Amino acid sequence: MRDVRRGGVIELWCRFHKHNADGSVTLIDPSSITVVVSDPDSNPVSSYTYGTQPNLIRASKGIYRLDYPVSLTASTGTWSDEWTAVIEGNTIVTSNAFLVFTEYAYTGDGGPMLSDNTLYSVVFDSRIKDADGVEIGTDLYYIFVTELSPMYATVSAVRTNYATYVSDVNDMTIALLIHDFSVEVDAIMPTLTMPTDPEALSRLNVAMYRYVLCGTGHKLLGDLMGRYGGSKRARLGDLDISYGPGVASIRDDWLDAEKCMEKWRLALESMGQYLDVIPAASVGRGKYSADRMDIGRTIDPSLATDFGVNGSAYRRSRVTGQYGLRPVRTWFSNPGTARRSY
Repeated sequence: MRDVRRGGVIELWCRFHKHNADGSVTLIDPSSITVVVSDPDSNPVSSYTYGTQPNLIRASKGIYRLDYPVSLTASTGTWSDEWTAVIEGNTIVTSNAFLVFTEYAYTGDGGPMLSDNTLYSVVFDSRIKDADGVEIGTDLYYIFVTELSPMYATVSAVRTNYATYVSDVNDMTIALLIHDFSVEVDAIMPTLTMPTDPEALSRLNVAMYRYVLCGTGHKLLGDLMGRYGGSKRARLGDLDISYGPGVASIRDDWLDAEKCMEKWRLALESMGQYLDVIPAASVGRGKYSADRMDIGRTIDPSLATDFGVNGSAYRRSRVTGQYGLRPVRTWFSNPGTARRSY
């Protein structure tokens, strides 16, 4: 059904033709045309006669258009436009319908209101006809996303940080990943009430931004490795480049993004109170065991309740050095098994 907002202008079309003896159809111009527009209660609101009003227009032979201005105070609902024409002495009457709605109203037929944080796809069937009665011939697909919230980073920031790696990735894909990792941030933080301490608030805001930025990059680079592998090769237009020793590969940048996520996770879990200066992955990637208790976070057992973990799950490190704000401890999910921080 055609639709228009209050205060808008809707194009109302009508096509006149006659059927020939051989079964063909010929467009024909009526000798007179009158259009009556009625409100949802079937009360006539406006009447137009071809040749006397400029907004009733002959578009081409047999095809006419009424540009109907809808009042700002018009009733909402289903309106009708009734066309009466005289063709070769015969009176022809046809009626169409259109919908008048208020600003921002949903105009779908029987469906729910659009929801935030949702990806929608719209398909126009190939059998839909244009104003001339010609089918469009091919299904048309449109995809759109409603407002995404939360969003703790931006598409432009991801493109700036990961440059040519993401040059072929469309903005919608990046935005959806940013939203996914922003939701993950909300799940990591023990509360959504922001701290009042200025320093903690500043650290937390940075942590939220950096975690989402690095998480999005980590996912995109991981997908690249899945398609192209982690070899030290890249393409610049039509030029294929093979890097020499010591030059970062996709895998190197993927691992850096992983370290970045680990670094900022503690700040999220502690609401900006603590910062993991040297993430576990930076000390000894993949070597998590009771023999390597020096690998872990800069946290204190007294904070166990802040993270919702039983204090007995923390074991003292055999290393007495200082990596960060606290003596180095290894965080165990259960005795004898270390838990990775991402």
